Amino acid sequence: METFHALVILNSLTKTEMLSDYKLLSKKTDGSWLIKKMELTDENIDNFIENIQFNMAENQGWYAHIYNHDGSKLIIIFKKKVFYTDSQKVNWQDAIKYGVLIGIPIEQLDFRPNKFEDEKY
Repeated sequence: METFHALVILNSLTKTEMLSDYKLLSKKTDGSWLIKKMELTDENIDNFIENIQFNMAENQGWYAHIYNHDGSKLIIIFKKKVFYTDSQKVNWQDAIKYGVLIGIPIEQLDFRPNKFEDEKY
């Protein structure tokens, strides 16, 4: 069973209760954002993606992202679109274009951390 980490900004969700179905690894505050890092497995990842999309606010551009230990799998979740890629920035162009299109500042579309070794909390 493969393990993944997901970063979710609580401010992006209309309902946060769904996160209680998943293992909380840590949380931090970044300005006005409360960010939770959750642990997922390949068995519950699809359900997590559906729950995030269903509960993501529509009034602003938001995303959450999921990654595996070495960054070979990076999943970027927007309200209406999901991108499957990896930790190589050159492969993020479609996700970045989409994020800018829905109003996310380009400097926020860095999808980091995107492998376990880069995590700071």
